[in-house]
Amino acid sequence: MQLLNFPMKSQRRSPDANQDFDCVATCIAAALQYETGRDFEPNQVKDAVYGAGYVGGTSAANFASYAAKEGVHLYSVDGVSYNLIWDARQILLKGHPVILTEPDPYAPPANGWSHVVVFYKWDTSTLTAMDPWTAQDVTHTDQEWSHLLQFGQIWSTEKIAPALLSVTPDDLHDWQVYRKDVPLVIGHAIPQSWLRGKARGLNFGPVMEPEREVIAGGVRFMECRFSGAKASWNSKTGVVTWWTAHGPLMF
Repeated sequence: MQLLNFPMKSQRRSPDANQDFDCVATCIAAALQYETGRDFEPNQVKDAVYGAGYVGGTSAANFASYAAKEGVHLYSVDGVSYNLIWDARQILLKGHPVILTEPDPYAPPANGWSHVVVFYKWDTSTLTAMDPWTAQDVTHTDQEWSHLLQFGQIWSTEKIAPALLSVTPDDLHDWQVYRKDVPLVIGHAIPQSWLRGKARGLNFGPVMEPEREVIAGGVRFMECRFSGAKASWNSKTGVVTWWTAHGPLMF
């Protein structure tokens, strides 16, 4: 059994000064691509979190916020090695990849380096990982993997289910005619603007992540990403701007 269409990626294919250390970013890029159906390259993922000029080791935990912005929950499971291999099997059965750390098989043991691979294929007695150093399969038995697994931790991904827009009956009553002269109210500005857009036949889709506050140039903005656009409410002007693939819309 395997995760169908799981992408094979090489950490040494992307033009990146950090390519020799990009095993984490490569496994996460493959997992994000599998979950979303969108292309992710290792250097793109690493640069988004660590910066283009960074050279050195990376940690999966530092990619969690980036993954969330891409609509994917990147999370860890802690435990003892053999239990974690069992956990990995349960996650794979649910249709999600599993990332783990092992001793680096390509470096002298005296270096004490580690390497990261990602499970995507299995049978009754073995688990197969994509090795980003070679972009090829590595297969071991459960017992062998339990001896290799380091740090008492595995990581996995799952696509974040879009949240539904919450609109109260009072909101609908107040904005039922979607009048342009109704002022945008703090805390409701983006949902209110979403309703106005819907009245005009614009569908920005469901909410993909919670609203967040951003301060830019001394001005407070509230931002929220929808499946079809990103909304930004300017607290100074009271205007909501919808950043779409075809340019900004304001109303």
